Amino acid sequence: MTEIVAASGAEVWAHRDDTAVIELNVLGGVRVVHSPGHTPGHLCLYLPAFSLLIAGDLLRLVDGVIDLSPAALSADTDLSLASARRVVALGIEGFVGYHSGYTIAGADKLLSDGLQRGGTPIRASRA
Repeated sequence: MTEIVAASGAEVWAHRDDTAVIELNVLGGVRVVHSPGHTPGHLCLYLPAFSLLIAGDLLRLVDGVIDLSPAALSADTDLSLASARRVVALGIEGFVGYHSGYTIAGADKLLSDGLQRGGTPIRASRA
């Protein structure tokens, strides 16, 4: 990494082993949250000023329920579940999923039982 920075002059904010959250000073603050599971390097964006979670491929909104993406599309389902519970614990009111729906209000009331109470997510076993 040192050689790349020296040769390119690239700015390095953090190495993946240094932190799980990077704060950006845009839009009232954006937290870049490492949320592995779907892929090892998956990231979610959390905008605390809006209580908005941009979940990428970690979570999806289907049939009025926010839950994990299908297990068949996850590199590590246990890690996906741990990451999902960690990001929804940030307190979400708005939600955007990459291949699914979005809501600007009430996202915390759409979480599956598995994400809320520690049970098994309803979508994790479906393709």
